[in-house]
Amino acid sequence: MFFEKFSNALSNFWQKLIFSPLLTDKPKAKKIAYLGLATAFSVVANTFFEVKLGVVQFSFTIAVCALLGILMGAGYGFVACFVGDAIGFFLHPFGAYMPWVGLSNGLIAVLAGLLLAEEKLRKTSTRYKMTAIFCLLSFVICTVGITNTAFFFLYANGASYLTQSIKDFFVNYLAYFASRFFIRGQIWSCIVNYAVIFLFPILLKKLPFLSK
Repeated sequence: MFFEKFSNALSNFWQKLIFSPLLTDKPKAKKIAYLGLATAFSVVANTFFEVKLGVVQFSFTIAVCALLGILMGAGYGFVACFVGDAIGFFLHPFGAYMPWVGLSNGLIAVLAGLLLAEEKLRKTSTRYKMTAIFCLLSFVICTVGITNTAFFFLYANGASYLTQSIKDFFVNYLAYFASRFFIRGQIWSCIVNYAVIFLFPILLKKLPFLSK
């Protein structure tokens, strides 16, 4: 009896981890079909949802990844965003393929799936609080921790600073961060994406798993 309950609890845990409430009870064929549609949408977003204004490259990648994490769940959201980024690159190549961008996109979906796709987020105020937490974590972990750090090593010769003191390394890292986000204006793209994400409770409130 104990092992049966433990097995059921473990199964429910993995179901909630991988799938959103929207997909949990769907047949496997439908889950795969939804995954294919989500991946295709990710490809379109990575290929066409970008606008360059001066030195600032606006895209809605963060918002799209968050949306897919909410709709698909953490597991399927990660797969859709990571694979969608790779396919989008090979369909519309620009420079070298950067897998850490796909990793960052996938983890944004994971965070959204874990924080924003729960049925318990019934109150609008609770959703906004969790959205604020999501925005902070996704910015620190994904946008800065993964993408910006990778670009620092690739474009700012970050590896050369590893032989220097920790202080010198972080000074140069922070200088690159300030240049990329505030001088070249990438922070504005992040702000636009997070503003869109804050609208999700309104835009998606008619979906069953968000409005129960």
